[in-house]
Amino acid sequence: MVSKKSVSVIVPAAGSGSRLQSKTPKPYVMMQGKPLVVRTLEALHNKVKDRIETLVAVEPAAVNKMSRIIAKYGIRSCRVVEGGSTRAESVRKSFFSLSSETKIVLIHDAARPFLKREPIEEAISAAEKTGAAILAKSADATVKEVKPSSLIIGRTIDRSRVYLAQTPQVFTSVALRNSYRRVGSKFKSCTDEAALLEAAGMKVRVIAGSAMNFKITNPEDLDLAKLMIKFRLE
Repeated sequence: MVSKKSVSVIVPAAGSGSRLQSKTPKPYVMMQGKPLVVRTLEALHNKVKDRIETLVAVEPAAVNKMSRIIAKYGIRSCRVVEGGSTRAESVRKSFFSLSSETKIVLIHDAARPFLKREPIEEAISAAEKTGAAILAKSADATVKEVKPSSLIIGRTIDRSRVYLAQTPQVFTSVALRNSYRRVGSKFKSCTDEAALLEAAGMKVRVIAGSAMNFKITNPEDLDLAKLMIKFRLE
């Protein structure tokens, strides 16, 4: 187990489920008897045992609903907070609501329930040394840059230089706070917190991720995830 009493966790959980083609918002989609967000929180808490707290950021109208779910499944040291209108705003609001004892911030997608202990430990250790580290998966297939308007290949990219960002993304509180200050309102255009630190001129270390740590986005992802849980492949 990771034993880092200075670690706090942020889980943005306001996904709509539109790409999942579900009428149920993505965090609440049931996976073998439990909501997706619960699967993810349980996995996180099993790997980051001695965290200070976990903040789950949701849209204001969902605070009570998420709070009831957290209580029902007995998830401890977990607070539900109001997020913003975007993921970037939700993470920022959550960050500035964390305990003052927090030294390391671990940010994780609510739709990634399949976590391994070792990469998380590596990311926390790397962030303690360098200020920032993320999990990322190297590109296995040939990568093409395509013109969106015509869907014509523009060029083939050297895949050895391409990594697909995952979460957790881990930062020191100091690095994250300084990045928000340097970037200002431009943080809103950052698609993840690693991009925020890049925009602030800081270096972000990459830790090898896993294909198992996929984000449940499409119906096929959900079907695969349910099978993995059913047959205990996670």
